[in-house]
Amino acid sequence: MGSPALEVDECGTSSGFGAPRASDRFHPMAALPPRRQRKARKQVLAANEVVLYTNLHIAIQRILQLLERGDKPAEAAAALGATTEDPVTTDSFTRVRSYMSGSVPQSFHSALDRAWPAKEGYGAHPSWWTDHFPKRAKYSLPSSLFGALKAADSGTAGLIAALQQYYSSAAGGIQAEQQERLSQSKSSLERSTEMVRSRDPQIRARVDAIAVDTLQLLDWTVSRAPCHEFEIAVRIATDYLPHTLQSYLDVPAEQMPIRTGGGKSARDLTLEQLDLIGKAVEDASDNHATVEASKLLANQRFLEDRFGGSSLDLPK
Repeated sequence: MGSPALEVDECGTSSGFGAPRASDRFHPMAALPPRRQRKARKQVLAANEVVLYTNLHIAIQRILQLLERGDKPAEAAAALGATTEDPVTTDSFTRVRSYMSGSVPQSFHSALDRAWPAKEGYGAHPSWWTDHFPKRAKYSLPSSLFGALKAADSGTAGLIAALQQYYSSAAGGIQAEQQERLSQSKSSLERSTEMVRSRDPQIRARVDAIAVDTLQLLDWTVSRAPCHEFEIAVRIATDYLPHTLQSYLDVPAEQMPIRTGGGKSARDLTLEQLDLIGKAVEDASDNHATVEASKLLANQRFLEDRFGGSSLDLPK
């Protein structure tokens, strides 16, 4: 049993978490509502399944970092199991370590397949499991991840190479998808500006300004995608802006009051909606700038702690 949306072999999710990275925090799971609340229970379960697979990819990439640092697979699994705040990861990778270090040592891929998520040895699942998943639920490793692990050459070096290849391929696929969405968004913005080229000058000016700001936001954020600001820019370019303009163009007399519009004309209502869209672009751009500034300040603090004095001073 696993969510169909979670064929996380591509290491991305449709949940809003985006592509999991080793630097991400593990996502918390929500407690399942009572059985009588079927709809809410189904929604929470779907979200928990996304978290389950997202956290798996975060954990595997942290294992990769430990392997690259020089740890053995069993040591890396033990270190991860001892430090993570996610109960599935803690239990699963603690078991991976014991399976790899037992009297009949298991390979990493077979130990992980046997342990994740805590498949064996419980009889009755522990309280944290039944709080978040159905008692009889089983979740398999993503097939292409398991295949990559199983096909790895023997030894730590082979495992490192297999994981590096798996995640670099996943990242490349995600980036290619974002570039395609970027191209579609830019084309949509061009069509939007053409839609009102011969219309009211004020509406034309608003649309042109939104297009310029949205293009800038798209170019800023595509390399960070999937991210919230990139998604906002894509939605504005391909959905909100063209639909707003099409609704405006479908009204035969743009200056006449609309009966259901509080006495405002189509032009007035469209200008108000364009203002809302423009504000959304502005807010997303400000948020992106704040994130980038925070990264710069964090880097400055690291340099100052590392070298002392000015962050631009070279160490003696």
